[in-house]
Amino acid sequence: MNHRDRVTQSIYHGKTDRIATGEWAIDKILMSKILNKNLKEFDKYHDTIKVYELLNIDLKGVDCTFESSPVKECLGISKAGRRIIKDGWGEIFEESEFGTLNAGLIESPIKSPADIYLYRFPPISIYERNAEEIEKWVQETDFYIGALVWGGRGMLTSLLGYENYMTWSLTNCSELECLIQEFTQYNSEIAKMYIDAGVQLILLEDDLAGNKGLLMSPNFYRTSLFPHLKAEIEVIKKYARSKGKEIPVFFHSDGNINQVIQDLIDIGIDGLHPLEPAAGMDIASVKLQYGNKITLMGNIDTRFILPMGTPVDVENEVKRVLDAASSEGGLILSSANMFTADVPVKNVFTVYETVKNYITG
Repeated sequence: MNHRDRVTQSIYHGKTDRIATGEWAIDKILMSKILNKNLKEFDKYHDTIKVYELLNIDLKGVDCTFESSPVKECLGISKAGRRIIKDGWGEIFEESEFGTLNAGLIESPIKSPADIYLYRFPPISIYERNAEEIEKWVQETDFYIGALVWGGRGMLTSLLGYENYMTWSLTNCSELECLIQEFTQYNSEIAKMYIDAGVQLILLEDDLAGNKGLLMSPNFYRTSLFPHLKAEIEVIKKYARSKGKEIPVFFHSDGNINQVIQDLIDIGIDGLHPLEPAAGMDIASVKLQYGNKITLMGNIDTRFILPMGTPVDVENEVKRVLDAASSEGGLILSSANMFTADVPVKNVFTVYETVKNYITG
């Protein structure tokens, strides 16, 4: 069974020769360590293939956010010695020194509710290079290829500023909802481009929660956000079917989203990622309640066990997830976000050695 068949069977709750695995991202600093290669010599495409083949990972996410907006202008150097960048969205940020972890936002382009009606998104053509990369991965490898698009919250908290997004949801909800609608429509057009390129799965990213629960009221999500996510999903799936394809749509949110899982199922998601255990996402409970409706992806702890645990700790963590959620399909084993640069190489190999040796019931 090849990578694509294994993931496809897992999504549709079929039988597989082993548990499917996937990683949306592995930090290139860590990948260079895995290959024992100088970071400056790391080739994003060919060396990433080597890492995924070495670890025998089935699903690969194509990087469609961190590097998708071209650098528009370097405004200077920070006191810490890092570049201050104005990107294609008009955001000003300080580059991060920690691989692909988020850069530090300094200034947002939308500063008032009135700016919402004046702001223009970058041309969708800036994502053509992502589509080209997707096409290359699909044609030249047998990995199951997914791509990420935004929903109506995560990216917008950068365009508006986090505090403004939260405040305007109470004081200027009609303006904010107008932006949400336009942004989700914009992202559905990007998804169409990826479908034409051959992508096999769309991941809709929209962080809704923190460690202890939702970041905003469930009422706001249900009345002002989810209807637009539903429309976005419907456009994506309808377009895929017009091309003779069935494209699953997974939903990504960090944090504890237990309160709205059923809402997400109702708007049409096919899978959930990353199910953070440190935020109270008990995969056994989620599997019991929703496992026959959606695919679960993630749940290997990235806060403590992967970066700081021993190989034995990692082995036990992987077995915990497999024991809790691997029965009757519907599981893609993954980290509960991504493999960051601080994860020991031995722990990475332990994850996949444990999967290889795991005996399904």
